[in-house]
Amino acid sequence: MLNEITKKLEEIGEHVFYGLAMEEELKALDHIWNYTVVARDSLSKGGTSRCDYHRYYKVVLVRENYIPEDYEKEIINKLLEIKGLRLADKEFSYHYGVKNNTNTIVESIEITFCKSEKGSV
Repeated sequence: MLNEITKKLEEIGEHVFYGLAMEEELKALDHIWNYTVVARDSLSKGGTSRCDYHRYYKVVLVRENYIPEDYEKEIINKLLEIKGLRLADKEFSYHYGVKNNTNTIVESIEITFCKSEKGSV
């Protein structure tokens, strides 16, 4: 699933990192912090069977200054093309910070997706 999410994001031109974006990787972006991080979030029991699970994935969009209006919806719609992936039933919050050694504001949003899994462990 992580590879499918990454592939979909790369189709629309995203610079994608797994887990964290490290300083060395960010240098390859010419010091412009416009990237996306994909990671596993959690695994929980779900469904009616003792063996059903919900696996959660987070996608964090990071942009210098601001995320373009409605761009997060474009990301959501692109990822919903993946069979079985759906939006998690939770709010998605924006976060703000300042890029190291600059006065540049950085805006991010963490969007959580879920994939249900049936079967035994």
